[in-house]
Amino acid sequence: MLVASGVALVLGSGAVRTGLAIELAGLAGIAAGFTVWRRERKRWSLVLAGLGFVGCLVGVVAFLGRAPGPSAAIQSLPAMLGVPVLAAALVPVRGSGSRTLVKLGVGSVFLTVLLAGFFRSATPDVLLGATAASVVAWDAGEQAIGLGEQLGRSATTWQLELVHVGATGLVAVAAVGGVYATRTVATGTPSFAGFTATAVALLLLVVALRP
Repeated sequence: MLVASGVALVLGSGAVRTGLAIELAGLAGIAAGFTVWRRERKRWSLVLAGLGFVGCLVGVVAFLGRAPGPSAAIQSLPAMLGVPVLAAALVPVRGSGSRTLVKLGVGSVFLTVLLAGFFRSATPDVLLGATAASVVAWDAGEQAIGLGEQLGRSATTWQLELVHVGATGLVAVAAVGGVYATRTVATGTPSFAGFTATAVALLLLVVALRP
């Protein structure tokens, strides 16, 4: 969640910071509602989850209201929607989590990265870093769900998850470093098509190296 939110913050404007802060407060309410639900206090859990859901909607509306222009709104809206979807996968809404929601949530965040490249609102270096961060967020979500399925959601797994995320992050950093090193000997200014091809190649590389 932190990595996905960081991507939105880096590529977004001040409106994203405001909207995302409200969203995260709402998501905290939903998580609290889920915790209360597990303690058999269903009435309070529904109240907390409802308030949290309203908070998420208010966050999106606040972002749209403060967006500096249509292009900024179009660019960051997928990430603003993707972060709550990712949270719904990990809380989780049902069962041990949803890999489909993880893909949809992180995919929406990555769409913001592509739109930032399309609107040329960020440098290629920032876009590549955001792409790598999106992959790390996806891998962390998949790992969290997998551990929940294998060990149960009551197990303490933060150390395992931290080590795994660290390893994935190192692979992503190495991939970005390789791309950057290649760019230093290349000529010309990278185009949007070139960035897209590089980003997809980075995604495939990290996925291929994923244990």
